[in-house]
Amino acid sequence: MKNFILGFMAGALAGYILYQNKEKIKNKLVEIELKIENLELKENVKQKISAIIQSVKQTIKKAEEETVENQEKILKVVEKQIKQLEEIIQR
Repeated sequence: MKNFILGFMAGALAGYILYQNKEKIKNKLVEIELKIENLELKENVKQKISAIIQSVKQTIKKAEEETVENQEKILKVVEKQIKQLEEIIQR
């Protein structure tokens, strides 16, 4: 019974952390979208960045159907992609 409770609590905590990370990532994507609207970039560059953002959003949605372990891996990859986008925009 004790192991069940500990396992349940660990799963609930992992789910909460994943939820928080997803919300943080979604907020970052919105920030990036707003930044590219205000930057003076060629239209084709804006379109490519927007396409990447949409791809990341779809990846996040697909991750929700995965196991907790896979979700963590996917979110780490997504976070790296977002950092790369932010670096591109800052240039």
